[in-house]
Amino acid sequence: MCGLLWSLDGLRAVISFNILLLAVNCGLIYLLASRIVGRPTAFFTGLFIGFFPSMLLAAIHPWTEQLHLLTLLSAVLLYLNAKVPRFWIGVLLAIGCLVRFAGIYNAAALLVAIFVMRGFQKRVFAECAVILVGFLAIAVPYELFCLLRYGTLYPEYL
Repeated sequence: MCGLLWSLDGLRAVISFNILLLAVNCGLIYLLASRIVGRPTAFFTGLFIGFFPSMLLAAIHPWTEQLHLLTLLSAVLLYLNAKVPRFWIGVLLAIGCLVRFAGIYNAAALLVAIFVMRGFQKRVFAECAVILVGFLAIAVPYELFCLLRYGTLYPEYL
């Protein structure tokens, strides 16, 4: 994605896309917060996040934080919608993991949070299993590709 944006307008396109992602993330934070604290407070929360120095810093550099946050916030919002198949939540979490490997911790934390909030019932185990299947549907083929193509698994840290 970065390469495509770079070919369009160089660094300016990448940074512009990151700033757009920051704005979308502020909107998603508003949607999440409005469920908890009401619309006026949620508006100011989204606004505050949009002008928070570390969020701005992450947006004006060609880093992956904004895209990673977008996948996480989207997964949480989709989870709150009972009509969305849980498989797609796992897919989004896996995409977030491919954007930044730290996403694996987000996926694990979300699954733990589901158990803590909804209890350790058979129905909750089934729901988490479907999320995990969605995650593995993206992660396993990518890991196999990396193993076959490069002889190593993603990520490869020293």
